[in-house]
Amino acid sequence: MENKNFVIFGAIAVAVFILFVLVFPSSPESGAGAANTIGSYEQRTSNGAVSIDLTPLGLNGNNMEFKMGVNTHTVDLSNYDLTNLAVLVYDGNSVKPTSAPRLSGHHVSGVIAFPADRNIKNFKVVVKGIPDVNERVFEW
Repeated sequence: MENKNFVIFGAIAVAVFILFVLVFPSSPESGAGAANTIGSYEQRTSNGAVSIDLTPLGLNGNNMEFKMGVNTHTVDLSNYDLTNLAVLVYDGNSVKPTSAPRLSGHHVSGVIAFPADRNIKNFKVVVKGIPDVNERVFEW
């Protein structure tokens, strides 16, 4: 009888876990998002020799901030300056970062910030010139 109860309890626990995963997915489809839940929308490009991850953190003062991770095993990143290679595009505006992580070595993380209006909703970040993909577009 105890084994039967254990099996029933286990089956219920698995069913609850599956239901939780279906109701609360870990990441929405690319392009989805709203300003009030912006931090949960990480996007990644892993084409080519360099992988770039961007997660919008939201507005901080007059800056739109993104958590950024840049990883590679074959490219020396110190030759690339994100303040010249990245741009935020929104509502007809195209702006360069006010600050960005300094790329060096093979693994870099930090916050990249762009000047932005308070009512920013739909936007994209374009990163050009990092191998092997000439243009990477992250759109929310």
